[in-house]
Amino acid sequence: MNSLFIDTSSSNLSLALKKDEKVFSSNLGDPKKIAEEVNYLIEELAKEASIELKDLNRIYVTVGPGSYTGERIGLTIAKTFYVLNNSIEIYVASTLKVMSYGLKECYVLLDAKNKAYFFSHYKEGEKLTEEVRIEHEELINSIKKDIPIAILTTQASLKERFEGYEIKEVDLLNNLISSESYFEL
Repeated sequence: MNSLFIDTSSSNLSLALKKDEKVFSSNLGDPKKIAEEVNYLIEELAKEASIELKDLNRIYVTVGPGSYTGERIGLTIAKTFYVLNNSIEIYVASTLKVMSYGLKECYVLLDAKNKAYFFSHYKEGEKLTEEVRIEHEELINSIKKDIPIAILTTQASLKERFEGYEIKEVDLLNNLISSESYFEL
């Protein structure tokens, strides 16, 4: 089984190619270069895994919330592969749900800029609140200190805004690869 994992909705590009159980991965930290580099990076992962892109069986892609342009890039890549090979299965999941993977219960935050966040509350992979964009003050007034907050390792600077709260840093690429059961066909 050859699977491609894509997240383009956060500030980084996270890609992984899984050939059977072996994983090949790549990150790109410059959001301005995602559109121009993503195809090249996918080709490089395929070369590293010694497969042809036509041999992909599944694509797992996050659908936000996050960067609207980034979301469109990830979905366009998945749709393009499907047009070229309609036997590919495409699976989608919320970026916040993927971030919650491996945590019993947590608030999940993704920086939405200007002291606002994309936010939801998850328990064992189940969404307890709708995913929303929320301002910092409103968030602070609506969350409890005894439930950890999951943030991306690449957004660790958010920790200083949540003094007194337990912060769990999430490696999105690792969660992307590990959370296949969170995705829907």
